[in-house]
Amino acid sequence: MKGFPGLENGYTLKRYLGKGGCGLVLSVARVSDGKEFAVKVIPKQKISTASSRRALVREVQILMDCDHDGVVGFHDLIEDSKYVYIVLELISGGDLYSALKDRKEGLCEAEALIVAHKMLASLVYLHKRGIAHRDIKLENVMLANGNLDSVKLIDFGLAHRASDLTFRDNCTDFCGTIQYCAPEICSKKPYNPAHVDMWCLGVLLYALLARKLPFPHADRRLLVKDIVHKQVEFSDPVWDSVTPQMKELISTLLSKQGSQRPDAAAALKKVEHIISSTDIWTDSASEVSNDDSAAEDVVRCEGVKKQHNLFDMVVDAIAVKLASN
Repeated sequence: MKGFPGLENGYTLKRYLGKGGCGLVLSVARVSDGKEFAVKVIPKQKISTASSRRALVREVQILMDCDHDGVVGFHDLIEDSKYVYIVLELISGGDLYSALKDRKEGLCEAEALIVAHKMLASLVYLHKRGIAHRDIKLENVMLANGNLDSVKLIDFGLAHRASDLTFRDNCTDFCGTIQYCAPEICSKKPYNPAHVDMWCLGVLLYALLARKLPFPHADRRLLVKDIVHKQVEFSDPVWDSVTPQMKELISTLLSKQGSQRPDAAAALKKVEHIISSTDIWTDSASEVSNDDSAAEDVVRCEGVKKQHNLFDMVVDAIAVKLASN
């Protein structure tokens, strides 16, 4: 493969997918069977320091150790004189940022719950293994087949692995995307990276529903001030058709104190409870029946609920879990 000698023997170039902070992302086909993969091409000059090499090794080790349908799959690591190539599962459905950008409004609650359930299942898996992502955002959540029930976490370049699986060895480095940074990071305090993941998920869910970030300042100083001190608000009309339970979940995820946020397992149970509480949807419809636009939102949510069998699957899973206790 011209320009990328490390890939020449095993892969053929299909197309360029984009350019990230570390280098190019390519789509390639494996010569042996034609299967397509995504490849992160990292110039060695970008990993010339000991710390950058350690970060790359950590990312690869984490990806190699993960086997979950909510986490991008790892396939191969290749090196030549100029580049390091990380061969990954090809996810062709686009990211959540693009999906949201293409819409005139945010997701309805049913759609957001589908995303929340899948992402929390992934976080339960990761956190149990002492892995925190630390950069959860719309751009780092991909749709494997274009559907919301197929979301996968990508880009583990900032991921942290706890030495004792409990995250007691708090982090001190400033990392992540500023709009998603937790208050403890903005305050330059030692932090539990699992708590940070839960904050980021709260920001993401808020953005999915409102189609804007909870703290949308362009000015970095004001943004940090709001993240640290300002409580999240649900005053926009878009929140009128969102259940109190969902708003409460987002509020707790966006608690200023990391220890007050639910862990992934507790948040997953909360989401399953909201999904299984079918009376919530009936109540929502009756409460907004006099508001045409809000009523349309509820009808749209009911349509999504019928289209996605994830709701039935989750309810069935909860029933089985209760029966086995």
